[in-house]
Amino acid sequence: MDDSIVFDITKILPNDINLLLPYLGIFTFMVLGLSLLISFKNKSDFEKCVVYCVLILSLILFYSLNFIVVGRQGSPRDMLPIFPIFYMLLSYLIVSFLSSSIKNATNKRLILKSSKIFLIMILIIFIPISFYFADYSQIIKKDGFVFKDPNTYALNYPHISDSFDEKDIVVTIFKWDQVIFHGSIPFTPIGIETQINPDNPEYIKMVGTLKDIILEGNPVYVFKEPGLPEEKNFHHELVQNDFVLKNYSSTFCKIELQTETMKKSDIECL
Repeated sequence: MDDSIVFDITKILPNDINLLLPYLGIFTFMVLGLSLLISFKNKSDFEKCVVYCVLILSLILFYSLNFIVVGRQGSPRDMLPIFPIFYMLLSYLIVSFLSSSIKNATNKRLILKSSKIFLIMILIIFIPISFYFADYSQIIKKDGFVFKDPNTYALNYPHISDSFDEKDIVVTIFKWDQVIFHGSIPFTPIGIETQINPDNPEYIKMVGTLKDIILEGNPVYVFKEPGLPEEKNFHHELVQNDFVLKNYSSTFCKIELQTETMKKSDIECL
């Protein structure tokens, strides 16, 4: 989606609040802990809450282990499978709170009733706002409410018009699925994240491996339009490490090692 139609709430928040945003993950653990505590205390749906909490924590733990996801770029999309479960637990807490009551304590009953009214008001305000700024709402706002035929997109996928041999290698992070679809070999560079550190041991080893692959006579290519800024930065970094990018087709550039007669990359590739 075009970034211009996506509302970024962090741009209107004070700087002090923006500093707290990375710590909002603590809210997840608060919801998990409270759901377990309340379900155990009320003796209702405790087993379900335990299963949901285990699923959520398992996925968080999986993507937190470096030896499993080394070199992989993290994304909020990794958490999409557990969003419905998390919101079920959050809804359970809200319903439990709204259905709670206090006997024989007038002051506490007044505070509880006021808190319930305040919570309901927050939900009435938050839900419409969240729908309005959701991705699908922004798409409808931009393009109108139209049904799109998935077969049309299927005909245009993948966008690789070049024919490759099964031994050809394409260096890419974002479009590896297209490379596999065409039967070629994707090479995923590591150690390039948001900013390339040439002194990173993983990066040095990866560049060495790439040189060995080319010296063995294997054709290696990169996308002219890789899809990620980090990957484009990596292309520029390659020419600083004895590599040359030569124009190959409308979609690809070929990676070559520098020689006495070939020291400059083609402008189309940079």
